[in-house]
Amino acid sequence: MYFDTHAHYDDERFDSDRHDLLASLPEEGVALILNPGCDGETSAKAVEYANQHTIGAIKELVFAIFMDENFNIIDTNLVASGTINEARPTLRNVLELCVLKRATRMILFHNHPSGDCEPSVEDIDMTIMLKRELEIIGVTLVEHLIVDGRGGYCALVERIYDKKNDYYQ
Repeated sequence: MYFDTHAHYDDERFDSDRHDLLASLPEEGVALILNPGCDGETSAKAVEYANQHTIGAIKELVFAIFMDENFNIIDTNLVASGTINEARPTLRNVLELCVLKRATRMILFHNHPSGDCEPSVEDIDMTIMLKRELEIIGVTLVEHLIVDGRGGYCALVERIYDKKNDYYQ
């Protein structure tokens, strides 16, 4: 996955998906589910949440979860829908949504319909670029999850920036 800097998306096209996502949020709010300061069980719930929204998908779907400083969900948006092996969210679209929603934190997640959660070089590069660009506007990229729709996942921000890991150095 990488950013398409030239594509334009019609926000109305994703309204029904956004509505379905918001309707599926648990009553206690996703903030508790996605808060990275919580324990492993909570992390498992975040992966389950991401997998629920991509289960059975035959093409890559990219979602952004916009949050405030206390990890309260502001909104969840489908930011790109791609092909069987790539999706191209626009950097401009993601940054605009962060500003419009007044988000200070964001979680990105996307699926790999192949079932292989290993990140591509484009996934890694896009995560690094997005983290850097979001920091410029005061937004923290909490995590970028890659899921397989069956419970498998890769926590890309954690994997890239883990000081004990030489994954991408």
